[in-house]
Amino acid sequence: MKKLLAMLLATMLLGAGAIGLAGCGPKTYGTFYTLQEAYDNGYLTREDLLNIAYYNGDQERNESALQNFEPTPIGELSEEISLKIRKYVAERYRNNGYNPDVTAEHVSITNYLGCYNGYYVIRYLDNLTDRPAVDRDPEAYVQEVAGIKFSYWNTSLILAWKNN
Repeated sequence: MKKLLAMLLATMLLGAGAIGLAGCGPKTYGTFYTLQEAYDNGYLTREDLLNIAYYNGDQERNESALQNFEPTPIGELSEEISLKIRKYVAERYRNNGYNPDVTAEHVSITNYLGCYNGYYVIRYLDNLTDRPAVDRDPEAYVQEVAGIKFSYWNTSLILAWKNN
């Protein structure tokens, strides 16, 4: 009887381990952080934020902070990373109940603002959200982090994505 119980317990433990290793949960394509979270956690520096503001077109909004600032070139976003980010956005939409059929093809990265310490900073749009043609104040779409202002007019917030 003891042998049977030991074998049963061993079988259950092996089965549980196999299920855990099989990754039955949803596949995750990374993690998003707001600029504030990324800055607060030390993932982005103030210098990084200035670079992001520069490439986001916020020079006038941050004229004094950008005075004597030399931007660092940001290069281009690879298609591989772009696809991973778009898959992550689609995954979030599906998991949040937004739309169970959304895919990476429904998402476009509208602004690539550089990679800083492995964190890719972007703005995106999806082609599923209805955007009514009403007058909206662009100044209502400004976020501020560490005294630096960032516009995200007509897109998502500016987000930092980290590959898992």
